[in-house]
Amino acid sequence: MGNNSAASVVVQMRNTFRSVYFCLVVGIGGGVPTICENIPIRLGDVVVSTPTGNHSGAIQYDHGKAKSGGFERTGCLQSPPTVLLNAANKLAVCRDTTEEGDPLAKNLERIDISKGDLQKYKFPGREKDHLYSPFCLHADASKSCVECGCDASQRISRNDDNKRVQDEARLVVHHGTIASGELVLKDGYLRDILAKQHNILCFEMEAAGALNDCPCLVIRGISDYCDSHKNNMWHGFAAAAAASYARQLFFYMPLYEVKMKAKLSNADLQMAHKEAKRTAILNWLSLTDFTSQQAQLNSSRHSKTGEWLLRSTEFRRWLETTKQILFCTGKPGAGKTVMTSMVIDDLQRKFQGRSDIGIAYIYCNFEQHDEQRTDRLLAGLLKQLVQRIPVTPQCVEDLYHDSKEHKQNGPLAQELVNPIVTAISSFKKTFIILDALDECQSSSNSMLLKALFDIHHQTAANIFVTSRRVSHIERAFVDCVSIDIRARPEDLTEYIDARLEELQEFVQDRPDLQNSVRDTIINAADGVFLFARIQMDQLRDCLTPNSLKSSLQGIPSGPGAYADMYDKTLKIVEDQSEIKRNLAFNVLSWMFYSKRTLTTLELLTAVAIEIGVPHLNQENIRGACPSDEAYNQRLVENPFFDYAAWYWADHVRENSLQEDEVVTRLVLQQENMAAVAQAKMSRILRSYQPGYSQKFLGSMKVGHVIARFGLDITLKRLLESGMHPDVKDKWGRTALYHAAIEGHGDVIEMLLQNKANVNAQGGPHGNALRAASHNGHYEVVKILLDHKADVNLPAADSITALRAAIVMDRQDVVRLLLERGANVNPREPGIDTPLTTSINHDRRDISKTLLDNGANPNGVDGTKLDPPLVIASRMHRLHIVKLLLEAGAAIDKTSGRGITPLAAAAGKGHFAVVKVLLDRRPKVDMLVGDTKTTVLLMVSGLGFVKHAETLLDAGASVNLPAGTTEKTPLIAAAEAGRIEVVKLLIDRRADVNAQDMSSMSALHHAATKGHIEIVKVLVQAGSSISNTDRIGRDAIMCASGHARGHSRTHFPTTVQYLLDHRGDCSKEKQLYTASWLNRADLVASLLGQGVDVNARGGFYGSPLYAAAFQGHRKTVDVLLAHKADVNRRGENMGTPLLIATEFGFLDLVKSSSAPARTSTQLIAWGGQHFTSRLHMLPTWNFGTF
Repeated sequence: MGNNSAASVVVQMRNTFRSVYFCLVVGIGGGVPTICENIPIRLGDVVVSTPTGNHSGAIQYDHGKAKSGGFERTGCLQSPPTVLLNAANKLAVCRDTTEEGDPLAKNLERIDISKGDLQKYKFPGREKDHLYSPFCLHADASKSCVECGCDASQRISRNDDNKRVQDEARLVVHHGTIASGELVLKDGYLRDILAKQHNILCFEMEAAGALNDCPCLVIRGISDYCDSHKNNMWHGFAAAAAASYARQLFFYMPLYEVKMKAKLSNADLQMAHKEAKRTAILNWLSLTDFTSQQAQLNSSRHSKTGEWLLRSTEFRRWLETTKQILFCTGKPGAGKTVMTSMVIDDLQRKFQGRSDIGIAYIYCNFEQHDEQRTDRLLAGLLKQLVQRIPVTPQCVEDLYHDSKEHKQNGPLAQELVNPIVTAISSFKKTFIILDALDECQSSSNSMLLKALFDIHHQTAANIFVTSRRVSHIERAFVDCVSIDIRARPEDLTEYIDARLEELQEFVQDRPDLQNSVRDTIINAADGVFLFARIQMDQLRDCLTPNSLKSSLQGIPSGPGAYADMYDKTLKIVEDQSEIKRNLAFNVLSWMFYSKRTLTTLELLTAVAIEIGVPHLNQENIRGACPSDEAYNQRLVENPFFDYAAWYWADHVRENSLQEDEVVTRLVLQQENMAAVAQAKMSRILRSYQPGYSQKFLGSMKVGHVIARFGLDITLKRLLESGMHPDVKDKWGRTALYHAAIEGHGDVIEMLLQNKANVNAQGGPHGNALRAASHNGHYEVVKILLDHKADVNLPAADSITALRAAIVMDRQDVVRLLLERGANVNPREPGIDTPLTTSINHDRRDISKTLLDNGANPNGVDGTKLDPPLVIASRMHRLHIVKLLLEAGAAIDKTSGRGITPLAAAAGKGHFAVVKVLLDRRPKVDMLVGDTKTTVLLMVSGLGFVKHAETLLDAGASVNLPAGTTEKTPLIAAAEAGRIEVVKLLIDRRADVNAQDMSSMSALHHAATKGHIEIVKVLVQAGSSISNTDRIGRDAIMCASGHARGHSRTHFPTTVQYLLDHRGDCSKEKQLYTASWLNRADLVASLLGQGVDVNARGGFYGSPLYAAAFQGHRKTVDVLLAHKADVNRRGENMGTPLLIATEFGFLDLVKSSSAPARTSTQLIAWGGQHFTSRLHMLPTWNFGTF
C-alpha cells in the first residue's frame, strides 16, 4: 500500500468515523534475522511495535537530513496508546502462564485450511525457512531460489533454534522497533546496517503514513527477510499470524477505558490531528534551526559591544516604522555577524510574548553550501513565521499538499514568496534579518535578493541585511538606508580589556603595557574585530616586556594595516623551508581557485593528492557504486571526491587541459565517467530515500557526460571516432540537450556543426531550447535559435521554451524568444498561456513585457482558462492587476464558474486589490459563482469588515438577497457569527427582519447558532423575536433547538435572553413557546394569568401538541391539569395523544385523561403507519386502550 496510501485511508476513515481514537496496523513485514529476548526471529513470527530506549516503537528510517560526514534520521513516529501497550503486556503474561494452550494458535485453527481459497494460510513448514548471506543475490524475482540456482552453501545455519520454544503450534511474538519506509526493502546488506543503527526487528511500508494521523499499534507477521530472496510462500501464514494476535489483543483491552477514549470530543480529535499535520508541514518546510547558532553567537558577544548600532538614528527609524530596509556593509572581520545576533536578541527581548510580532532570521554560511540554496533559505524564513502563527495559513497547507502530490521533497523557491507574504500579513509588524548575504551561493544570492525585494514590495515588513562590499549586492540596495559596520573604539576597548588577562602575568601588573596594547591595536585595527583578535592571539606568546613591546612596534597601522597583516603572513610563509612553503602556497591556491569553498577535510585531502600517486584506493573509485550505502561510504572515505566529480571539468576548461594525458585517461574510460555522473546526478536528485544514487546509472554514455561538462575538444574527438551526435541516453536526452542544460555554448556550436538535430525531443525539458531557456543560458538560446530551433516547440507536457523561461524568471531570455517569434497568445485548451504562467508565478516585469508584445489582457478564447485579471486578483498580484487594467482588461469578465475579478479578490480577502478594482467601477451587485451570490454577501459571511464597508461605499445594495437560499448580507453575517459586519450592516440600514427562502431572519440564524452577542445586537436593533420561519419556529425555538438535551438550569444564555426580551410576543404565543421549551413554570404562570390552554397557533397547532411532540412530561401534566384538550387535532398531524404514542412516549399516553380507544379507532385516526408503529411498542396491548 505504501505510507501515502495508508495516510489517505486513515484520514478518510477518521473523517467518516469521528470517534476513532486509535488503530491497529495489521499485516506482513520483513524480518531482521537477529536475536530478540534470547529468541531468534524466524519466518511466521509476529513483531509488535513497542517503545524501547529512545524509540517510540516505530520509526521512519528513510526520513532525515544530511549532516557532516553522514545522514541523521529524523523520522521518529508517535508511541502507541497506553491502552494498547497495556493490553499487549497482559496478553503476553496470559500466554506465558496459561495451561490451556496458546490462544493465538487457537485463533489460527479457526481458519479451515482444507478449503481451496484458505490453503494459503497454512504453515509452510520450518524446512522452507531459508536465510541467505546478505551478499548472495537472487537473480530473477519471478523464479524460486531453486530455479535461480541460488547457492545453498550461502544459506546461514540457524543453530540458535534451540533458544526457541520447541512447540511449533505456539506462535512466537517479539516486541520492539518496527521501521517504516517508502520503498520495498530487498537488500540484506542495507537491512543489517539499518537494523544495527536503530535496533530494528521488522521493516514495512504503511505504519508511518498511519501514525501521522492516528495513534497506532503496529502488528506484523514476518513473511521474508528483506533480501532479494523474498517471495510469496510465507505471506498467507504471516498475515494470519498477525491477525490472530490482533484478534486476541481485543480481549485484553479494558472496555471502559476504550469507551472513554472513544468519547473524546471531535474538537479534541481534530486538534490532535491538526497539531500532527502542522508538525509535518513545519518539518517539511525546513529542518534547519538557526536558534542554536543565535544562542552561541549571543553568548560569545562581549557585553556592551555594538550598542552604538542599537542607538543609531538609522536603526531606531528601522525599528519604529514599517516597510524599511536597513543594509549594513562592512569589511571582512568587522563583526557583522555578531552585530546581527545582537539585533536579533534585542528584538526578541523587546517583543517577548508578543504573538502579533513576527521575527525570522537567517545566517548564511559559505561552508554550508548545500543549505544555502534560495529555496531552503526562504523555506527557513517561512517556517519561523508560521511557527509564530496559531493556525497554519491555508496557502502553506496547499503548498504542502501540492508538493506531496508531485512528490517534491520541499517547496520550490518561486513558490515561497506568496506564502511568506501571507504569513507576514498575520502580524502587526514583522522583522526579517539576513546575515552575510555575500556568503550565500553566488547562483542563489541574486534569486534571494529578488525574493527579498518581492517581499518588501508586497508587505510592510522591515528587513535587515548584512554583507561584505560586493558590487552587485550594493547596487541592489543603493536606494536603501545603509550603515557601515565597523568596530568602534569603545567596542575594541571592551574586547581588548576582556582579553588582557590572557596575556602573560607581567602584563597584569603594568598599566602602561596594558595601555600600549590597547592603543596600538585600536589605532591599527581600522574598525576590524578580526584584526584585533589575531593580534591578541599573537601577543599571548610574548614572554617578556621587551618582546611584547617589539611585537607591538611590528603591528602594521594605517589604512592598509589589514592588507599589511596578510603581507606579513605571506612573508613568514616565504621564509620557511621549501617543503613548507610549497605546501602553504598549495593550500592558498586551492582556496583561491576552488569553485566553491572547500571544507577543512576537503582541503587537507586536496593538498595531499599527487598526480600518478595512488593516495586514494583505486578500487574504491573504480566505476559507480552499486548502492546508496556504498556511495555514501565513498564520500566518507574520500572527502575530496564530491568536489572533484563536480568541478574537475571547470578546471580542465579554464586551464586548457583537454589534451592532457591524465584528462584523456579519465574521460575515455566508461567506469570513470559513470562514477562522475553518479556524483553529479546524485546531488541533484538526492532525497534520502533508497535508490537515489542508482537512478541514472547506465543512462548516460561517455559523450553525454563530456557534453554536460562542456569539454568541446574531447567531445569532438569522440565524434570523429564514430559517436553519433544524436545518440540518446535512457531518458531520451542527446549530447546537445546535456550541453544546453549546463550552458556550454562551445559544445553546442560544435555539435550543431556536426549536424546534431537542434529540435531533437527527449528528457524532462523536451528539447535543448527549452532546457537552455529554463536555466537562463541566454547565449546558448541565441545559438540554438540562430540554427533554426523551433521557438514554439512544446515538450510532452505542452510547456514551451517561453513558458519555461517565464517560470524561472529569465527576463532576458523571454525578450529574446519574443523577438524570435514566440507565440504570446497560444490557443491550447487547458494549457496555461505565457501571460497566465507569468501571473501564477508573480513575474511582474515579464507580465509587462508580454503585454507590451501583444499578450491579450482578457485571455485567449478557447483555452478554457480563467481570465488573467481573475487569476491575478485571486492570487493577490496587485502590481499585475494594475498592469492588466492599464492594458485594457475587462473589469467584469468572469471565469468559467462565473467569478468576477472583484469576487476573486474579495473572496480571498485581498483588500488592496479590491480597492484598485473598485476604482474601475465594476458591477458591485452582479451575481457571481455557481451559487449566484453577490460580493457583499460573500465578504459578509467571511467577516471581512473593511471589504464590506468599501463595497457599500461603492454602492453595493445592503438588502439584496442572493444565493441559492436568498440570504441578505445581514443574514449571512449573523449566521457566520461576524458581529463587526453585523454592526456595520445595521449602521447602513440593513433590514433586520428580512427573511431568506426558509423565512428565517438574521435573528433566527444567530439564535440557531447560539451567537448571543449578535442576538443582542439584532434585538436591540428591532429584530422581531416572534416572527416565525416556514415551519413555525420563532427565534426562541431556534435557540432551544441549539440547546436541546440541557436541563432547565443549563439552558443557553441565548434562550434566556430571548425569553427576557420577548415583549413583542402575545400571551398565547408565549404559552406555545414555553410548552415547546418544557418550561412548566412559565406555562403554569401564563395559565394562571388566564391564557387559553387550547389557544391555536404555531406549527403544531396547540401548546399540548408541541409539548407532546417533544415528550415533555412535566409540561404535559400542567397543561392536562388545566383541561387541555387531548383530542384536539393539530395543524399538520393527528391529536396530541396520537403523536405521543407515535413517538413512544407511553407514559404520556397513559397519564392522559382521554377516553379509551379501540385499535380500530386508532387505525382510523393514525393510518397504517401508526399501526405498524404500535406493533413496535414493547408494552402495547393491541386491544382496548
